[in-house]
Amino acid sequence: MDLVFLGAARTVTGSKTLLEAHGQRLLVDCGLFQGLKELRLRNWTQPDWAPERIPNLLLTHAHIDHSGFLPRLLHHGFRGRILCTPATAELAALLLRDSAHLQEEDAEWLNRKGLSKHKPALPLYTAADAERVLRLFEVREYEAWFDVAPGIRARFRNAGHILGSAMVELEVQANGAIRRLLWSGDVGRYDMPLNPDPEPPPEVDYLIVESTYGDRTHPAEPPLAQLQPLLERMVASRSILLVPAFAIGRAQQLVYMAREAVASGALPAFPIYIDSPMAVDATAIYCKYPDEHSLAPQQLSGPECVLYGPDVHLCRTVEESKRLNGLDGPALLISSSGMLTGGRVLHHPRQRLPTRSARSHWWDTRPWARAAGRCRKAPNASRSTANGFRCGRTWRTWAACRGMRTGSSCCAGSNRCAGCRDAASSTTVRSTPRRRWRRSCTSGAGGTQWPPSPGSASRWSERRGPLRPVAAR
Repeated sequence: MDLVFLGAARTVTGSKTLLEAHGQRLLVDCGLFQGLKELRLRNWTQPDWAPERIPNLLLTHAHIDHSGFLPRLLHHGFRGRILCTPATAELAALLLRDSAHLQEEDAEWLNRKGLSKHKPALPLYTAADAERVLRLFEVREYEAWFDVAPGIRARFRNAGHILGSAMVELEVQANGAIRRLLWSGDVGRYDMPLNPDPEPPPEVDYLIVESTYGDRTHPAEPPLAQLQPLLERMVASRSILLVPAFAIGRAQQLVYMAREAVASGALPAFPIYIDSPMAVDATAIYCKYPDEHSLAPQQLSGPECVLYGPDVHLCRTVEESKRLNGLDGPALLISSSGMLTGGRVLHHPRQRLPTRSARSHWWDTRPWARAAGRCRKAPNASRSTANGFRCGRTWRTWAACRGMRTGSSCCAGSNRCAGCRDAASSTTVRSTPRRRWRRSCTSGAGGTQWPPSPGSASRWSERRGPLRPVAAR
């Protein structure tokens, strides 16, 4: 019996594990490499493990780092079965179609801008590839043993990660003995809203565990207790709480927790907006499987589903998303993507960061977001983003502020803006309406350029020292 790790080894994406036993070949998961370019290039390499000779593939859950390479696998000759739980099959269809659309969209943009060395730039796979691979899916229920190949049988056990997620338990007959193996997939946390607790693993001979966050300890405080203070501040200041969230799993948990806080009487009712077409579709799938959650089935079925309600507004179209620019608080605005790498969530901070009532999870973690707060106190600075700010009728980029390196101003004479005057002497950023942060700027050729380029707040802090609170002037 041979076990080969083809992905998620020395990295955390591209999960693929090949099992060869009893003369059979079996693949567990088929994820897309994501992140750094050197990792993404692996998606384009020709596999040396003969995908055309793999008749069966077991899928633990629908996330792209476990399923996103499936359409590309067709290009390498794979025509086998893809076995998973019913909910995983529905969520995978949602994610793979979206992934294919993004691949085609990126290729079209590169060709239109002439930014690729390839003529033309091609998508990794297309929407047609996604539809073809979805026809290979076959569903199996939790806890039911099924034959995968001669001498190999399997069953799915609930992993509590997202809807439909599963551990894969295998029984393999080899040399007259039976060997038991268990793939953990991604394992969920205990006592999480909506998600059931992961099932205890059975006794096995070999345990294959994903350990992306294996070196971290989860906080003991329940998620709702962490969220409720933010909701209380949102209601008290009549502001917008903008939360970047994954469309599958996290968005539904946030809606449930917010509605629970209102139902308990701790907060008055407030509107909740889900600005993500994928999250809207995923919410419908979540309500379709009421028996696979930690709640009573009647809480997630029919018109009484706790993920819907008169205060929950679903924004599917671009026009509905744009109308949120004029939204007044208090309101909870959930948008994707959760890692702030794309999607509609990128548009909302551009509209809301310069305002005092803005609440965003970007607020004190990115240097340019702190810099944007400085321009709010300038009477003629109407808007600021990661790329620049508006001074009167002139749009000024941060790159144009080279004069700040020596303590001078990039604006001349009467056109000098309040934002530049502040940056030339001291930097004041309002984190909330009641507190300011200040960092002195160093004059002379040895000074550090302000504002910093977008990057990690930790790197900026190491270079300049920690921020310190001071009384508002």
